Amino acid sequence: MVYPSMQAAANGALRLSPRGMLKRRKASLTDKLAVQIPFQILISREKRWFVASCPPLQIATQGKTEMEVRENMADLITEYLEDPDTQKPSMKDLLSVSLVSVPVSVPDEMLHGKTSTPSSPKGR
Repeated sequence: MVYPSMQAAANGALRLSPRGMLKRRKASLTDKLAVQIPFQILISREKRWFVASCPPLQIATQGKTEMEVRENMADLITEYLEDPDTQKPSMKDLLSVSLVSVPVSVPDEMLHGKTSTPSSPKGR
């Protein structure tokens, strides 16, 4: 049988005070959430960094590995949602994100890994 105080301690709702007494931790916004919503993020590689953006929230972060940038984004989203001064988008806006592909013609050089360097102006 799990007693309420044991359950609260297991959930992290209780903390140990400097005197060794259990005290109830102040509940945060994420403690009150009953449902987890998967936020759509876009991750790209820019040289040595992975960059992640969350279009519905208009936030971005970076990390040295893909795992690090995912963790950084999860922390950033949590901070964003807990910040009382930040205006939050509606649930409709959060869930209305879609990822689409747009066909575009690209030069043959790009397809074969050849990059062109910009030519310098004549006379230099």
